[in-house]
Amino acid sequence: MNTDNLGTILVTIVVGYGCIEFMVLLCDVLYGQMESSDMAENVGRAVESE
Repeated sequence: MNTDNLGTILVTIVVGYGCIEFMVLLCDVLYGQMESSDMAENVGRAVESE
């Protein structure tokens, strides 16, 4: 095995893992915003109905 190849493989794995982590974080943030806006709507409806 070439040491150059090993370095390239390691970089690819790290970058790929970083991208996955970033996508997960992004989805988490977007989902969290959707959830909080839903909660705000539900609270608004509850206040209106009373």
